Amino acid sequence: MLFLKNFLEPLSYLVYFFLLMITTTKTSPLRLKVLLIYYVSAVVITYYASFLSYVRIMGDNNYLYNLFFFITICTFSYYFYSILNSKVKKYIVLILLVFNVLLFIRYDVVSAQFFNTYNNYVTATCNITILIYSLLYFHKLISNVSEQNILEDFNFWLVSSYLIYFLGAFFIIFAYKEKNESQRAIIWSFQNVILFTSALVALTGNLWIKYHRKLR
Repeated sequence: MLFLKNFLEPLSYLVYFFLLMITTTKTSPLRLKVLLIYYVSAVVITYYASFLSYVRIMGDNNYLYNLFFFITICTFSYYFYSILNSKVKKYIVLILLVFNVLLFIRYDVVSAQFFNTYNNYVTATCNITILIYSLLYFHKLISNVSEQNILEDFNFWLVSSYLIYFLGAFFIIFAYKEKNESQRAIIWSFQNVILFTSALVALTGNLWIKYHRKLR
């Protein structure tokens, strides 16, 4: 349980980082390079936050997760804005980004809760926003059917993994604050298992693409 709670999360982001590292080249789109940098920061932030939780002698880690989810909504908004081809969908992304930023400012800056409180409702809003982004992407795929095999599209596997994680995390995060410490540990561990599963889905999809390209 200790490993699942404290160290599976940074390990999961390390898998995502490895995935982006083997995928991103000098000629790759800027969005992949931005994601690569994001996952570097994700590994560092979540490992340090997990370390603080483990040793319990260096203060609270709430501010790290508040910072992390702000970085997350900004990064994912940019990523989905760049892969969606409809002006309406792009406007939806911008509107949701502004809403999340305003929510962050309201609770973490104006209310001065950034260092003191982990706001699970702000996090849940971030999660459902990325869920909406993912659904917009799949709507794009359905609306623009082509002869290209979607299983050979890296974005398809990446967004599928995001859908798995953020859907599960959205329901889990609401229950987090109302539970005692031992129950929170179980909830957080389960969320990390979902995150690790989603990372493996993305990695497996990428390896599948590389394998089938070699067969041609």
